[in-house]
Parts: sequence; structure tokens; C-alpha cells
Amino acid sequence: MLADFDRRWLAVIFILLILAFAAGIRYRAVNESNSSDKEISITDISSTTDLEGQNAEEQEESLIQVYVCGEVENPGIYEVEAGSRLHEVVEMAKAREGAELKYLGMARELMDGETIVVPAVGDSSASMDSLLYASSSSQTGINNGRVNINQASAEELANKLSGIGPVLAQRIIDYRTSHGPFQKIEDLQQVSGIGEKKYDGIKDSICVK
Repeated sequence: MLADFDRRWLAVIFILLILAFAAGIRYRAVNESNSSDKEISITDISSTTDLEGQNAEEQEESLIQVYVCGEVENPGIYEVEAGSRLHEVVEMAKAREGAELKYLGMARELMDGETIVVPAVGDSSASMDSLLYASSSSQTGINNGRVNINQASAEELANKLSGIGPVLAQRIIDYRTSHGPFQKIEDLQQVSGIGEKKYDGIKDSICVK
């Protein structure tokens, strides 16, 4: 009878060991599953963050800045999408009743860093300047071998002018966007970083139109 009792206890212990072993396997499987889910979540978050950063960079690159002044209610710098048309920023700036718009080329595509001067009706000189500016805005910033500092892109300024790197080129763009087109080449010295020596080195290579 004692032997039967011992066998029953051994059976109980054996069953308990099996249950403990099974529970251990299940616990390990659950932990591995949770760990895998966390890794997937971290990967998803990282991928989403990278995608958002890429989209933000692409969106920033697709924006340009133009300066609108003259016969408008709200002169200033406007940031619009690349490929926008002139009539869009003129509408944003709210042309005054006495504005002359027919010389501006309202359907043309805007260029980054350009200045739009909206003339008044009867101002023939301003109208002609606006017409010439509008007709040449879609062209290169190089005129007769010289760099037109009112038209040239930052890349053209940096590549064509000795001593003008990307930083100074962007300063030139920012200056003419804020202050309007340069009236004479000497005005380039108003840009921070362009002193007399640097100006003397490039004055024969630049022009204003």
C-alpha cells in the first residue's frame, strides 16, 4: 500500500513538472511575441518619421519667394509654390484700382527671388520697365557675358562670379528680395560680405537690367 502511495505522489509530481514546463514555454513565447511587436512598432515609427522628414524637405524645396511692390495694398515678400503664376501673387498683394496690369505678363511663371513692380496707370516709364522685366524674367541671368545681378539665380551668382560662393549668392538674392532690384552695380556693396575689394574683383563681370 505504501508503494501505491509513493507511485501516486510520483505521478502528481510528474504532472506538476509537465505543467510547469508547459507554462514556461508559453511564457517565453508570449515574451518573444511582445518583443517582436515592439520591434515592429519602433521600425514603423522610425519609417514614419523618416518619411515625414523627407516630405518636409521636399515641400520646402518646392517653395519660392518673390517681392511684390508698387500699386498694391499689401507690398512685401510672398512665399508660394514653385510654378505659381504672376496673377496669383498680384491677387494676394491686392492690386489697387489705379494699377496698370497689362504690361506685367500676368500668366507667366514666377522665379525665385524676383521683384514684381506693379506700375500705376499712366506711369509710362514704370510700365515699360515692368514689361521689360516680365519679358526677361524667364530667361537666364547672363546678359552679353555678364551676370545680371537682378535676374541671376543663386547658382549662377556662385558659379559665374569669382569669390561669390553659395552663402554670398543667397545674401544677394535675399537683399534684392527685401529691397527690390539693384539700381546700379555699385549697390551690390550694400550686401553684407561684399566690400570694396570683392566688388572690384567682379564689377566687370556684372550688370543690372
